Amino acid sequence: MLAPFGIRGEIKVAIMTDFPDRFTERPLYVGDGHIRHTVVSSRPHTAKTAVLTLRGVTSRDDAEALRDADLFVSAEDAEPLAEGRFYIHDIVGLRVMTDDGSVVGTVVEVMPTGSNDVYIVRADDGREVLIPAIKEAIREIDLPAGRIVVDAAWVTG
Repeated sequence: MLAPFGIRGEIKVAIMTDFPDRFTERPLYVGDGHIRHTVVSSRPHTAKTAVLTLRGVTSRDDAEALRDADLFVSAEDAEPLAEGRFYIHDIVGLRVMTDDGSVVGTVVEVMPTGSNDVYIVRADDGREVLIPAIKEAIREIDLPAGRIVVDAAWVTG
């Protein structure tokens, strides 16, 4: 959530989903504690933001308390993705190895850049490796095996 919007508890949020229509009357979970809130209303604000009203958030102070909190949906409410598309929470935690069998590390974060995501991989020695999430770099994402195979030429640190 970006910030309060007005004085009646509305909240301006960044739209970071491919499914902006999900801001409907359904539960959302807020912050690290995943506190359940129900969306009472939503409306577009700009192309990349929306204004939400959450049940029980009725003042600017209530909304301010939620500033910078992330919003989540339950796994049951997540929209199915097309083949070859993944949710960020599916990628974080995967082990990364090169196509020649070398272990790179573990994905600790996915950084959106606008043109493509970048996987931030923490190597076992503690250094960070940045790998672009593009078809030239990513050979395979195998969720059941818990791994990503990347072209060794793209591994830099």
